[in-house]
Amino acid sequence: WIFAELAAGRPMTAPPYRDTAEFMARSLFEQFPATTALKMYKKFMIYFAANFVFGHQLYSRLTRGTTLKDMLRTIETHLDPLPRIATTPNGLMMTA
Repeated sequence: WIFAELAAGRPMTAPPYRDTAEFMARSLFEQFPATTALKMYKKFMIYFAANFVFGHQLYSRLTRGTTLKDMLRTIETHLDPLPRIATTPNGLMMTA
């Protein structure tokens, strides 16, 4: 999306973090049984949350709940407005 906007000469919009998180949650819960989807969602969220300042706190908030409805509610609650984005991903979060 970055290159499409640059090529068209339009100003860049905010990165689609919330849309990405919602898409991933919905896709996982559609494709896998709930227990497997939840495990995969939590693994994805480690890397996703590493992109934000205080990502470790954001991770614990975004992974509360056990259903798709719970996940979508936490995404809406904690990614709107979007938390401050880190200049580089937090490498310490990716060692788990």
